Amino acid sequence: MKRKILLVTCERMPTPGQPVTGGALRVHGLAKGLEAHGHEVLVSMPKEVLEKGASKADKALAHTPEKVADVIFDVMPDVVIIEQWGLATYLPKMDIPLAIDLHGPLSLENSFKESGNFRTDAITKIESLAKADLLIVPGRAQKQYFLTWALLGGADPKNPPFMVTPVSMDKVTAKRRAGARPRLVFGGATWPGLDPFPGLTIAAKTADKIKGAEVSLYVGAPKLAEDHPLYAINKGVHRDYRDRLKGHKSVKYHELIPHAELMKVYAGARAA
Repeated sequence: MKRKILLVTCERMPTPGQPVTGGALRVHGLAKGLEAHGHEVLVSMPKEVLEKGASKADKALAHTPEKVADVIFDVMPDVVIIEQWGLATYLPKMDIPLAIDLHGPLSLENSFKESGNFRTDAITKIESLAKADLLIVPGRAQKQYFLTWALLGGADPKNPPFMVTPVSMDKVTAKRRAGARPRLVFGGATWPGLDPFPGLTIAAKTADKIKGAEVSLYVGAPKLAEDHPLYAINKGVHRDYRDRLKGHKSVKYHELIPHAELMKVYAGARAA
């Protein structure tokens, strides 16, 4: 049966020429998957991340956290899917089925923010998960992590409301054409809780010993069209690769490039 589904996200959806977060890619994948199964999918983004030339439809569905319930009641969807549990803290009790997609450990991410109250986070997280009829996770490991939180919120231990839905992406069109020269390509921006340097250091040391080998880094701070709270409230989001990998002759640095171009670079590498 075809349903009208409202996806509420705290991210800006993928936009040409703009950097995109993992959360936005997750929502994009869910939306495309649901549409492929015949459902009508509407996406509500935060007002603060909308582009100046945003469509009327995007503007009409845009929300602020305090007014997210107003958008839901205006649309009156058959199902609401909230990206991450934070926005669910603003929701009143509703007769509309609610699913919360949990794709990352916000407790860990919040520990890197300029300000964070872990006790408040824990309490509101438990309260938010208790509101959901369904909890969506991308893998079994995430299910085990969030299961404890859900049980604290009153979920039935015999039948916890989880669905494992793997991350889905658009089909990569770039064909593999790796050359004879050993080349590793690493691209993107890492979260402060993720440390890429142990692996990159080993790769650089190994490549230094191989004639013609290269470790290509497409990294750095994204060029933004507008300020985004993600970059204002997080400490150490952008790594100092040049400092940490100083002295490795095999390491070459490049600016961030659009995703489609990066896929072609990946396709030409031995490993990426």
